Amino acid sequence: MTASAGHRARLLLAPAAAACLLCAAVTLALLACGGSGGSGQHAHAAAAPPAPLHAADSGATPGPPPAAPAAAALRHASLVVAVTSKAGSHRRRAWVRGELRRSLALLARRDPGAAAAAVVVFVVGLRGLPPGAAANLSAEHAASGDMLLLPDTPDADAPDPPPPGADSATCLKVVRAAAWAVARYEFAHFVRLGDDSFFRIDYFLADVAPALPRARLLLGYCPPSLRYTFPSGAAVRYCSGMGFVLSADAVAFLAAAAGEDMLAMPWPEDAAVALWLAGTRVETTHDERFHDWEWRRCSNRSIIVHKHRYGGVDAAGVMTDCFPQTR
Repeated sequence: MTASAGHRARLLLAPAAAACLLCAAVTLALLACGGSGGSGQHAHAAAAPPAPLHAADSGATPGPPPAAPAAAALRHASLVVAVTSKAGSHRRRAWVRGELRRSLALLARRDPGAAAAAVVVFVVGLRGLPPGAAANLSAEHAASGDMLLLPDTPDADAPDPPPPGADSATCLKVVRAAAWAVARYEFAHFVRLGDDSFFRIDYFLADVAPALPRARLLLGYCPPSLRYTFPSGAAVRYCSGMGFVLSADAVAFLAAAAGEDMLAMPWPEDAAVALWLAGTRVETTHDERFHDWEWRRCSNRSIIVHKHRYGGVDAAGVMTDCFPQTR
């Protein structure tokens, strides 16, 4: 971890950095028996990716943990978006990639610098894949320049959900994407996005992010009623895994704790993130502009929409076909 990233991680806990390890150790103890439950719904879309999104670090297929460059080598990013995906979900990635590209084009009209500095990666595990599937992902990465391919991370949980005590593939993808981002970029916010969700990146960067806290933040669809109880009895309020926003210091904390192998990786991943942060000063903030499940209609002020149809935004920046897809 760079000196800058270490500073961001230390901001979360008081009074000393040792508390980071204590919090992570408590999490590990709480989750010794693993977890079950979850979210994981699906939607498909067909769209062929044209030119790449921002080529975040597209020359390689890094594995965890990433080697951190010197602090001076960190690049500025207006936002880092990590889209967790599976090898076989090419159609989903194509749709999300196309919608994010369209949204970034809208942002470029208002703030070309922010649009150019947005980093998007699709996070896929390679472990356990047949050679043909791995080769297809490498070819997709060569064409798009936006894949984070993790050789030592499973593509998916098997069985799904994993048995108590087993590591969740999605948890591993999230913390390894966090470590990858912290090692390479200076950024204010990090978005974990599901590959069945629509993210209005232009509206977020132009109108939402400037008013958000730049530290100690977990933002998403997380009403007080949305809680999960692990088999150990630990109960947390969490933000739906369709997509949520973390401040950079929260991301740095997760990357540091995971790098020391202090975090258990239970299922479901969205509740696990909340539990990891439970002993910190991170504020869990619910926002009605995150729309989850079939009964929630989206609008032109939506930030993330779960299970969206194949509409998205039109050339004028207006949300189209604004009804989440039914199961």
